[in-house]
Amino acid sequence: MILIIEGIRKKPLKENVEIGIQMAGFCLLIGLSIFVGYNDILRIF
Repeated sequence: MILIIEGIRKKPLKENVEIGIQMAGFCLLIGLSIFVGYNDILRIF
């Protein structure tokens, strides 16, 4: 996604913005894995 944004803008993103995008994606993945794990545990019981 970062490469697409940089390709459209024709210049690199600021480092702080890039880190923010990466952290948001990481938090989304962690949240999704917790949600899936929670649903699996509920299905067992």
